[in-house]
Amino acid sequence: MIRQLLSISTLFLIGLLVSCSNSTDSKTPKSVVVDTTKSQRPPKNFYGDLNFVVDSTGQIYYHEKKCRLFACGDGANIGKPQFIGLRPEDLKIISLDTLDSFIKSKSQGIDMSKFKAVAQYVRDSISKELVAIEVSLFKNEKRLYEIDKITEETKYVLDAKRKKTKYDPSKIKWSDDFYLKPIFKK
Repeated sequence: MIRQLLSISTLFLIGLLVSCSNSTDSKTPKSVVVDTTKSQRPPKNFYGDLNFVVDSTGQIYYHEKKCRLFACGDGANIGKPQFIGLRPEDLKIISLDTLDSFIKSKSQGIDMSKFKAVAQYVRDSISKELVAIEVSLFKNEKRLYEIDKITEETKYVLDAKRKKTKYDPSKIKWSDDFYLKPIFKK
């Protein structure tokens, strides 16, 4: 009897071990997510609530012109900036020393969920001025920002501001790099 009991318990243990090893060998099914909405990326904002421009000498400028683009599946190329009518007098010089207090004063009372800063630069590399803008935005808890290459419109306006020359956008041969081309009455 003891021998039969020992045989049955041995068979039971072997069966238990075999069944456990089989369950761990089974592969878990992979999950696949299919996006059926065919949604597009949100449009890139070339301008925000705070707009900084850093020129090739490291001078920081600021302007308040902004343009919000809302594309609703109309096939528009949202990767191109809109013409915003920026003028040389719109660009104000800011010193690196007053940057923190300037950002703090300009962003008081703004709903942070809708707040955005944009810094545009002329150089091909990140400068200490761009890093200073980033650090200042973080200090003032203004965390939504973009750093991007300067737009064609801002480049022409900045050039006119620095050289103190007349700026007439109707006489400039604009490229096709705008979402909506500049339109001037003749």
